[in-house]
Amino acid sequence: MISLKDWVVPHLEGWTLQQTLMARRIFYVDYSIMRGLHCRQGRMMAAPLGLFFYTEKRQLQPLAIHLDPLSGNDQLLFRCTDPAEEWLQAKLWLNLADSCHHMIVGRLLTHLILEGVYISLRRNLAQSHPVYQLLAPHFRSFLAVNQKLKEWMLDRGWIARNIQLTRKGIKQLLRRGFKQWRFDIQANFYAELESRGVYDRRALGNYPYREDAFVVHAVMEKYVMRFLRVFYAQGSVALLGDVELQTWRNEMADPMEEAGLGLEGIPLGKARIRNGVVYPIGNVASVSSYSNASSLSATSSGSSGECIFGLITLEEAKSLIMGILHLLVVVSGSVLRLPMFDEYGFVAHYPLSLFGSFPIREDEKEVKRSITESWSGLHSLSAYDKTVAALPNRRMTVEMVLYTRVASRIQLSNLGHYDINFIVDKRALAVLEEFTPMPTLPIRFVQHQEAKHYWAEDGIFDPPVQVVIDRFKRLRWGAYIHPRAGRRKHLYRCGTVVGKLKSFVLV
Repeated sequence: MISLKDWVVPHLEGWTLQQTLMARRIFYVDYSIMRGLHCRQGRMMAAPLGLFFYTEKRQLQPLAIHLDPLSGNDQLLFRCTDPAEEWLQAKLWLNLADSCHHMIVGRLLTHLILEGVYISLRRNLAQSHPVYQLLAPHFRSFLAVNQKLKEWMLDRGWIARNIQLTRKGIKQLLRRGFKQWRFDIQANFYAELESRGVYDRRALGNYPYREDAFVVHAVMEKYVMRFLRVFYAQGSVALLGDVELQTWRNEMADPMEEAGLGLEGIPLGKARIRNGVVYPIGNVASVSSYSNASSLSATSSGSSGECIFGLITLEEAKSLIMGILHLLVVVSGSVLRLPMFDEYGFVAHYPLSLFGSFPIREDEKEVKRSITESWSGLHSLSAYDKTVAALPNRRMTVEMVLYTRVASRIQLSNLGHYDINFIVDKRALAVLEEFTPMPTLPIRFVQHQEAKHYWAEDGIFDPPVQVVIDRFKRLRWGAYIHPRAGRRKHLYRCGTVVGKLKSFVLV
């Protein structure tokens, strides 16, 4: 393959490659999960890998894109110094993989998992159960939304008509995404950031999603823990005595062959009972090593006492509930839904489908020959014309604009302000009343941070219309190098974003 070591150094702003790696300022996005998916007739799906550098201006700058790194084909490797037409096409195919991954793995898979969690919740917890009362307002109309989402994606809806993948390809991607999905990572905000290598502020400073979510999560965690302490004042003894809660946890962890949800990474604790006293030992690292998750709640006797598995501590119960709230409120309710129109509304920036085949990188001799032929009129179709021809047609564009506008602008209840309140206990109502004004504090903080960071270079907090238009244009054609790119889905949704480079990237 083409060596990138010598080429990439001049683009590191005076840093050596070793210094950049030590400072974790080089990132990559890996979409190998998209490789080999079944596409529509005459269509193709790339499995790209993108290389980014975090500049001194606190921006992620794309350096190189390989549309199929596992193939080892140098003609599919594009660099930011290549001709603008080729570089534009490479970014377009990278965004295609990103949009399909977002729509299927980010949205559909998350909604399907939450649907199973909600059905299991209704099956095992009574309506008078405190955990049910805590989660029920967030599941309002959730099944109806899921039904419409499945119609859009699997039953000849607008997404099924316009996406690059066939129904078979969508199911392939769902299966691959579910195999990689873990509750203790995807449903844990801090672990999810750490798994992608974007938790450290020193490595990636300008990441507004992370900073905003820190504030929101702190408020939610305080509320959930206060709520649990009201009903489980005795701690481990009360949790182990809650048969409904333990059965619900087991059903989510049970494999599908045994009528469970098959979710990996559900919180699981271990305790030893000696003389009627519960002594928590710690968390069980993984449920996958056991053949049956429900058997983990059984007890085993030994010389040192009786051993039991399940939700043992309030911290484990909080992790379970916070994970579900994170998926409901932050992931499916906000981050992956609200910016849809901003991204999909301009198909030349974020297409769900492209016609034609991958762009091929030409060597320098071919580039000179093509330029000469274009001057002489021998080439009737330029690279820009090929790019425009690959974009979705008018019908597909109109449908994407209309439906993403609808999907991203439907507002649900604000956090803490519910249309229907299921909580009836006076002690819990007091906690809810104390929590109700708290979400406004992080909202004001987020708005202040947005004004301070996004419009600092303009010197004003409320930008005029022309500034918004200028930024809109820059965002559309260069989302990865725009200061607001950190808020976009690219860093949140990517399959792998870490600071360590693979050997096949820098040879």
